[in-house]
Amino acid sequence: MARLIRTEKEVEGRYTEQWIVVEEDALDQWPAGPRDVVGRPAQRLDGHARARGEATYTADVHLPGMLHVAVLRSPHASARVGRFDAAAALAARGARAVLGPGEIDALSAEPGYVGGSPALIGSLLTDRFLVDPDGTLRDIPNYLTFHREAANFPWISEALWLFSQMARWGQAPLTPQAIERAASAYRPDLYRQALAGSSTPLPLADRKVEGSPVAIEIETTAGPMRLPAAPFLDGRAFEPDRIVDYVAGFPVTHPTSGSGRHDLL
Repeated sequence: MARLIRTEKEVEGRYTEQWIVVEEDALDQWPAGPRDVVGRPAQRLDGHARARGEATYTADVHLPGMLHVAVLRSPHASARVGRFDAAAALAARGARAVLGPGEIDALSAEPGYVGGSPALIGSLLTDRFLVDPDGTLRDIPNYLTFHREAANFPWISEALWLFSQMARWGQAPLTPQAIERAASAYRPDLYRQALAGSSTPLPLADRKVEGSPVAIEIETTAGPMRLPAAPFLDGRAFEPDRIVDYVAGFPVTHPTSGSGRHDLL
């Protein structure tokens, strides 16, 4: 059964309407009921307070010592900061601190946030890494991607790749039951439910090739999406349906024993 879904595609603040045809199983009709909740008007408990302007909102809360944050965003898409002068902001009445480009790593390093090394956090955020004791730096564009290209989609294939490494090093048995449990750790169905009706492109498949040395194309609710090449260090791509063969291709399973033996299925 095919269903027509209306969605929106956003590119640099511009929205375009798109219609996608999705193949799916027929849904059972909602059974008739007494309509005690669904289908009946619901009384808003705070409706009168909101109408009279008496409701308390987050902006109305003032606690002792509470600070407010103002964020200045660039009016230009994909722009890089050439110069930053915080003198005027620091001189403003009541200003306690100013964080500029390159300083967010210091904030993230505080115990209440990431709590790690500022240098390490900074390298992740700037895509620049120290690769040897001589101070050689290496730029890896888009090393840390938060959202685009379905980066935060819970791919079941990613869960299976992580499990394959555990099996490779003898940390988990490579059995059908263990593979099934590892696959169930990621829930793309919940991800789709949570973002249903939004403008976020939702992949239609749950699995893909991980560590592909070439760009691949996937289907989403907003149309095709191109994922750039993202090869692993060893150059081996992971096909989730061939996890047993993938693990068998490594020379070591139990590094402490040095046997090089694989216990497969």
